[in-house]
Amino acid sequence: MAYGYTTDGRRVYQDDKGTWLIEERDGTVRQATPEEIDEAYGDSGQ
Repeated sequence: MAYGYTTDGRRVYQDDKGTWLIEERDGTVRQATPEEIDEAYGDSGQ
């Protein structure tokens, strides 16, 4: 699976159900906001 990264280095990805998640720098994972998804993938066409 390809990962995207926000400008500040947080990882954004989809789980096997298609839910967008973001991994914070402290290791916690939560659902990503549309803005975070756009920041991570906005230039890649996903």
